Amino acid sequence: MAGVDAPECSHFGRPEQPYAKEALEWLTNTIQGKRVYCQLINRDQYKRVVANVFLPYPLIPTFISRGRNLSLEMLKAGWATVYSQSGAEYGSVGEEAFRATEEQAKCDISL
Repeated sequence: MAGVDAPECSHFGRPEQPYAKEALEWLTNTIQGKRVYCQLINRDQYKRVVANVFLPYPLIPTFISRGRNLSLEMLKAGWATVYSQSGAEYGSVGEEAFRATEEQAKCDISL
């Protein structure tokens, strides 16, 4: 997903990162059984597809609104951080919106 870095489960011989299972569970619960809209942006250095993923609003056609940006939703929920390595992609929302969302989430969590 574009613009975010979330904890990863173990793979390629690397150990699981802290909170990987919880972040995956949040994402699974958020999208499982639902249709998502993917706006393809690019491929990264590992040839993985980078996309903005949207969860459409019920009863609103995607030509009117794509829905909630799942990268931003993960930031709001505290399960991801803004990805800032070289080549980071944020799509039409832009890096500033990602950073502002992350900062607001930090404030909300600390309450």
